Amino acid sequence: MMRENKGITLIALTVTIIILLILAGITISGGNESIKMSKSNRLTSELDMVQHACLERYTEYKLTKKSSLLVGTQVEYSVAQNLASTMGHTSDFPAEGEGTYYRLSSANLEDLGLKQSEDTYIVNYEKGIVMNETTNATATGIYLYKSTN
Repeated sequence: MMRENKGITLIALTVTIIILLILAGITISGGNESIKMSKSNRLTSELDMVQHACLERYTEYKLTKKSSLLVGTQVEYSVAQNLASTMGHTSDFPAEGEGTYYRLSSANLEDLGLKQSEDTYIVNYEKGIVMNETTNATATGIYLYKSTN
């Protein structure tokens, strides 16, 4: 008498499930790294865009002398200096009196022609300094501080 094959064995099913779980684990860990890199790239490119918009606005301000072009809420020098020192930029940070520092919220960024952002920035239009106040560094450890110097 011959025995009929009625389907897959429990061992074959278990091996298949284990292989699928291993593949899923590899995919998920790779996806997490991609998400971190994507967020880091977004933060650094947003920092560049904010600096570019501020430099454009400051150039327009120098030509027209309209103080309304310099958007944001003024902050004290010590606030900007503390943020820069947190990021390790004490030696190249300008002395007090070299420009005014402004805090840019998402509404101010829209005034500069940029999309809404969840981060706030401290900027010095005159010196071209831009610091991300909300997120000090990317996931890869790059500080979000940019200067024209």
